[in-house]
Amino acid sequence: LAGVRWPAQVDDSFGRFTIPGIVTAAIDDLCRRDGFVTTASLAAALGISRQAAHRQLAAEVVAGRLRAEGQ
Repeated sequence: LAGVRWPAQVDDSFGRFTIPGIVTAAIDDLCRRDGFVTTASLAAALGISRQAAHRQLAAEVVAGRLRAEGQ
């Protein structure tokens, strides 16, 4: 996933490959593996900055798909 460039949005016969889909998949993988996801772990998994990872996670919290814990 680190080689994916923004914005990635390609139509193919198997469905859509989009940045939100990649982010969601990475969050799911990290939650399954570790039981939680952090800004640092998402940034490392996607090869993005911690600031970009924070924005993605904050959007998921606002949408009600994640619950923030800790700081």
